[in-house]
Amino acid sequence: MILCSGTLGGQPRTSDVPFEAKARAAAAAGFTGVSIYAREHEPHLAALLRDLGLSVAEVDGAMAWMPGQPGEEVARVLDIAADLSARSVTVLDLSSKPLDVAAAADAFAALCEKAAPYGLTMHIEPFAWSTGIATVARAAEIVRRAGEPNGGILLDTWHVARGPERGEIDARDADLVVAVQVSDPAPVPGPDLRTECMTDRRLPGAVTAAMVAELRRAGCDAPLEVEVFGLDLELYESARVAYDALRAIDA
Repeated sequence: MILCSGTLGGQPRTSDVPFEAKARAAAAAGFTGVSIYAREHEPHLAALLRDLGLSVAEVDGAMAWMPGQPGEEVARVLDIAADLSARSVTVLDLSSKPLDVAAAADAFAALCEKAAPYGLTMHIEPFAWSTGIATVARAAEIVRRAGEPNGGILLDTWHVARGPERGEIDARDADLVVAVQVSDPAPVPGPDLRTECMTDRRLPGAVTAAMVAELRRAGCDAPLEVEVFGLDLELYESARVAYDALRAIDA
């Protein structure tokens, strides 16, 4: 089971909690894997994670993977992922300009080629207010056009529920989903989508369970990762509660 870094002191407070404390809380709660933001990386973390028995699911955060995209340089992110023996790297569309799908596919293909020698999967994560990649369907179009074997999609159940797809997933795209981040939306949407996303995600529940069941029926066996922003709990208790919620969904 995997715990995303932002769940423990998450967005926008990620930098308030040292990653070492997050890793120790995750391991103590029973998780076997974690994600990490590139900005959290420190040279000693690989040894710490080995000692704790934790693997790194993905290196997360903004990355300058094509013109107009802000974030860390690709080479630095790949070096971090290699240092931590990560499974994958998240690819986000953070540009404010409309996305050229063909250009995005070419850039994603080039990124996958750079990542291949490291044994890394590169997965696009659609998010609800993205200008260019707000849906799983759009991410799938780019991944298919790129045609790289180490390319895929990270599906976040919150973004699918709150975004343009309104909780609907095309089963034909399920084969491209290589990881699933899980959380439930609040019963009543907040006035601002981005603020709600960063401060009021709920533990995995009925919405998540239905979506995961749909993915499983479509043949997707991607691992589940808890990403919940807004838990008002102490560090270890947050991890323990998140573990119990994920175990209930994944039973």
